[in-house]
Parts: sequence; structure tokens; C-alpha cells
Amino acid sequence: MTKTKTAPSNRKPLKLLDAPAELPPAGFDSLEYYIKPSLEDFDLAAFRAYFRDRLTGLPAALQRSPAKSITVAVAPRDSKAGLFHIFFRSTEKSNGIDFKVDYRTGPRKHERDEKEPYAEEFMQWFGQFFKNGTAHAHLHEE
Repeated sequence: MTKTKTAPSNRKPLKLLDAPAELPPAGFDSLEYYIKPSLEDFDLAAFRAYFRDRLTGLPAALQRSPAKSITVAVAPRDSKAGLFHIFFRSTEKSNGIDFKVDYRTGPRKHERDEKEPYAEEFMQWFGQFFKNGTAHAHLHEE
């Protein structure tokens, strides 16, 4: 059975520096944040620079791609016993940028070039690109 929860229309801002202690919450397989900040509230240049400096071949892809999408897996600090890992996707569009932060239960093996941020600190890392401390998000749990 799949459980889905959606934030009500009168959503309160999500504090990006705060993340629940246990992700996903007990009884769920995943917890997904859908975040669509305005470009006035998000430092897109710093976000692009972070990935341009760390992912091979990305600058050319950013210049050619009309949808400008980045998808990465974020492992927990402990790749064998971590409680959760993350799949993170950003998609640039003509009117802004969309993010999906998908927390999944269980550990994930580190890649050879795995670097911080690890899953446990991901929201704090992600929050550095927002110009104010909050963002609106839709939340889904399964």
C-alpha cells in the first residue's frame, strides 16, 4: 500500500537548514521534497559554479541543454549502515529552477569520487544557495 501526503495549499515555508532526525520517517520508503524557488530567492550562479567545478563535462552540457538538468546520488556518511541516501535533481527552465530531493531508506555505496555533502548534511548544504532561510515545498511520503 502506498501512502502519499501532500502539503496543504496554505503551505508554511520549509526551513532548509532543518531536516527530520529520521528520514524517511518510520513506516515510509521515501520522502520527497519538491522545491521551486524564484530566481530572486536562489543563487543560481553559485549553484552552477559548485557543479561546474566538481562534475566532469558539465559546463558544455549546461551550455547545450535547454532543460539544464543535473541528477546526483548522495550517499550517507556510513555507506554500509547509513539510515538513508538521497537522489537529488535540479532542472532549469525558462521561468526558474525546480528541485526534487528524494530521501530513500537504507545505505548506498560510495562512488570512487564521493565527496561531501553526505546525505545527513544535505539540506544544510543545499540551504546555502537560498538567499533567505526558507523555501516553499511540496512534500510526498510513500
